[in-house]
Amino acid sequence: MIHPFRVAIDAFRWLLLIIFGVLTGFWSIVLVSTVGEFIRGGSSAVQQWYLKVMLGPEEILAQRGPRWGIVELRIGAIAVLTILLWLANRRAIRRLVTRRRR
Repeated sequence: MIHPFRVAIDAFRWLLLIIFGVLTGFWSIVLVSTVGEFIRGGSSAVQQWYLKVMLGPEEILAQRGPRWGIVELRIGAIAVLTILLWLANRRAIRRLVTRRRR
């Protein structure tokens, strides 16, 4: 008989793996969009894109200048969360890669 606690742990691990996958997709979109904005308009276009994406509408309207502290904090928090989820899911990711190679 499978212990209910074990089922809950497995479900939680799958949830963490799914969240890691979503964040990996987020970073892929950020990378592609950053390169695209740089090609279109240089570094100033990239800066404007980051401000537009990382600040909410009320923050954009209320700002008196670039709020890079908030943008850096949000990007840093997402990066730290992604790294922590990667560390938590290393074993599961390794198993998935191994199964695909077979």
